Amino acid sequence: RMPLLPGQPFQVTSQDAWESEPAVSPDASRIAYTSDISGNLDIYVINIRGGNPLKITGSDAADHQPDWFPDGSFIAFTSERKGNKDIWKTGQLGGGATLLIENATCPAVSPDGSMIAFCRANREGNPRIWVAEAEDFDSQRVLTDDDDGLWGHYSPAWSPDGSRICYCSHHNLWIVSPSGGRARRI
Repeated sequence: RMPLLPGQPFQVTSQDAWESEPAVSPDASRIAYTSDISGNLDIYVINIRGGNPLKITGSDAADHQPDWFPDGSFIAFTSERKGNKDIWKTGQLGGGATLLIENATCPAVSPDGSMIAFCRANREGNPRIWVAEAEDFDSQRVLTDDDDGLWGHYSPAWSPDGSRICYCSHHNLWIVSPSGGRARRI
């Protein structure tokens, strides 16, 4: 493990708008983020040192929660363009968007790109953590249940080696294996 080195923070974006949900590209040269500068939530990409952001989504629906694919060529994101919250992907420079997973939010692409973790509500409306194989998005399976954290489960994030998924519940952080099994509170 590499220790965190001290650094000097600096501001990357400066638009007079809401800017949030940053996702650093795999090569650490760019940041994808959500902004409402256009009057609508869209995904933008900016150089890690700042500059002019590139708007990569432009539908009338809210596009947010970006996450990079490991080769940096695509970005997964949540969009409401079909009336529901679904996961889509678009190229690093924008272009057409492709629907990946319906009724899902919070995409998190595995470090090797083989899987996507995401959130989907159970019958009671509480989000749970799910995964799908990138080669077969119909292979979706739920990883967490009511015993794996109070109320909703959000913000899945992969460990660097892809062996675990960390997520948050109402009060805690938890980890679960992408192959299933009991989640563990950390």
